[in-house]
Amino acid sequence: MDKRIDSAEELAKELDGLYKRLSELETVDKEKRRAVIDSQARMSKAEEMAHFGSWKMNIATRESVWSDELFRICGFDPGSFKPTIEDIFRITHPEDRQRAAELASTAIDTGKKYDVEKRIIRPDGSIRYVQSIGQVQYDIDDKPESFVGSFLDITERKQNEEALRKYTAELEASNEELDAFAHTVAHDLKNPVNVVYGAIQQLQESFKEMTFSEINEMLNLVSWSALKMTSIINELLLLASVRKMEEMTVNKMDMGIIVSNVISRLGNEIKLSKAEIIIPDNWLACISYAPWIEEVWSNYISNAIKYGGTPPRIEIGSDESAESIRYWVRDNGHGLTKEQIELLFTSFTRLHEFQAQGNGLGLSIVKRIIDKLGGEAGVESEVGKGSIFYFILPKTPI
Repeated sequence: MDKRIDSAEELAKELDGLYKRLSELETVDKEKRRAVIDSQARMSKAEEMAHFGSWKMNIATRESVWSDELFRICGFDPGSFKPTIEDIFRITHPEDRQRAAELASTAIDTGKKYDVEKRIIRPDGSIRYVQSIGQVQYDIDDKPESFVGSFLDITERKQNEEALRKYTAELEASNEELDAFAHTVAHDLKNPVNVVYGAIQQLQESFKEMTFSEINEMLNLVSWSALKMTSIINELLLLASVRKMEEMTVNKMDMGIIVSNVISRLGNEIKLSKAEIIIPDNWLACISYAPWIEEVWSNYISNAIKYGGTPPRIEIGSDESAESIRYWVRDNGHGLTKEQIELLFTSFTRLHEFQAQGNGLGLSIVKRIIDKLGGEAGVESEVGKGSIFYFILPKTPI
């Protein structure tokens, strides 16, 4: 039963009480609104710090609501446009777009969780990796009403994973190479060491009975073996320098002088083999690291002498394309089969062991040098028609 008010005084008291209750309710409402605003601000800050954005899509209208951080992850200013589901797929990388769309459609149709890693392309062209997770929400009639979810920027994680994968692959390759390296060095050093040991042992045991000619022959063997071991050690030092050097000073090279130096170094081999070497009058200039390029020429020309015809006829030259210069050494040897060509430039692979006492390191070092200089090393050959060993250097150094 309603309370009866009989006087103006009672009415005034009742109204005063009503005003007080309304004031209290207004205060509570303001506190609730302030709490909601504070909560939203904290959520926005947390999303920003975690690179975590949220989204909600109305399934019927396809209109979406993005959090500020989702705008930033995608490369847009927060609130700069009213997004739709098409906007998400428009910035999704073309290679990931169909899979993401199919998973989203399946999630809406079945109620299953939506979870996909994909790439997005920002307006500035940069690519980010994101993990998007979503779930369907249903209305009171149990019909799909909205699709809500999140965007987590995982670019840094993906970059770390790729760096770790690359490091692991390089480590495995390095370990395999070191095994082959140790085997090759042990094999190549074994022969000259055995020759030295045998010669010294024979001199110790039979020196008094040996003729001058026999002693001289033993000393020549020791000298040859010492030179062989020195050559192997020098190549090992070169290989180590190529592996470790991170930066080098490149300059415009006088290729004529570099090749002339190599021919002087190989003078004894050239004389003994009666090799004919044809050198161009003019060279195409290139900017690179001269000490390493000299070693490449030395390896190529030395191999042409060893594996060329009888006598060796060696032609040296160069040609150019728009962006690179190709230097080459042509010999008149027997040429190589496809199977032999596939073995070349593989780390520490030996070829034609029966022909010459090569140490197995040369072409491996050539490939490592040219790779590090941003170029390419290779060979063109046909059985019966000789071989052309070449290296290509960019006109603009790396």
